[in-house]
Amino acid sequence: METFTRRVAIAGQVTDAETGAGIGGALVSISGGPKPFLAWLAIRKAELASRGVPAAGMPDVAVTGADGWFHFDALPDGKYALDFGLPAAGTRYGTAKLSVKVRAGEGAVKPTDASAALPPTTVRGRVADAGGASVPMAEVRIKGSGEKTFSGVDGRYRLVGVERGARTVQVQARGAAAAEAVAQLPDPGSSATLDFTVSPG
Repeated sequence: METFTRRVAIAGQVTDAETGAGIGGALVSISGGPKPFLAWLAIRKAELASRGVPAAGMPDVAVTGADGWFHFDALPDGKYALDFGLPAAGTRYGTAKLSVKVRAGEGAVKPTDASAALPPTTVRGRVADAGGASVPMAEVRIKGSGEKTFSGVDGRYRLVGVERGARTVQVQARGAAAAEAVAQLPDPGSSATLDFTVSPG
């Protein structure tokens, strides 16, 4: 990680646990820390709230950039608890938690790494024919939404970042009858595996 010439105490990247891509707009909040810092934070947040500053503008909250990176400046030494989430995505992503320790340095400071991955609500599986051979380029979609993908050369597919719940997954392959099944996704960040066998149609 790059060494900063100013005091960046904690820095990291929030990524998609399935794809590894950075997630922009994620919220990173400090939920625990040294007692003196928490006492100062309570006073500061009350002051800012009285001015109408939203939660995302508080000193204990960072919003990731388009590449998923974030940082907190000028934190005192000690242990910190961080919470990660993407509220704007509804139930398409789960949350993550992390504990880190901050130690001050002289001059240039290398910040404490606090990277985390958010689990997307995911449906994955394989499309095969009656003989077990992979079926590539089968269209796989969530019924009633625009979410869709295509199976790869190995017949495997993955729908990442769908809403939680009982989701009907439909498969259509050239020369085959359509098939569908229900994926149970009870919680944000949960995953389900649905394999399909398609027959000539």
